[in-house]
Amino acid sequence: MNEALELFGEVRSFTQKEAELYEKSLANLYIEAGDNFFDDLKEEK
Repeated sequence: MNEALELFGEVRSFTQKEAELYEKSLANLYIEAGDNFFDDLKEEK
């Protein structure tokens, strides 16, 4: 953790507007496939 702080310094959280833009951007990048990758991992255990 200290190394990350030394490399990148303090970081702030998204503003409400930035968070909305981020979520909207992600929604445009991915297409819902109907499959949940994490469900597949649970079945392998």
